Amino acid sequence: MSSRFIMCSRKKDTLISGEVSEDKFWLLIEISAIQSHKVICALYDYLVVGVSRKMVCEKHSVNNGYITRCMQRLTHIDRIAELLSVHYK
Repeated sequence: MSSRFIMCSRKKDTLISGEVSEDKFWLLIEISAIQSHKVICALYDYLVVGVSRKMVCEKHSVNNGYITRCMQRLTHIDRIAELLSVHYK
């Protein structure tokens, strides 16, 4: 397998706070390894609803660093899904 598929380019964030559709969010969560209800709720509020990162961390009692790591995982999954999508057209 080519390393270009494993280490896809670091383009600008594809998941912008408040601009992710509810359907896309739940599909990304479904194929991710994220299982914590608190983290999923915090990510939902941040990505779908558009609440600030600081507010979601306080509201759901989650660590900002952990939210950042989960965001990186979801962004990676989103990029890989985008690369895969051309094979299903």
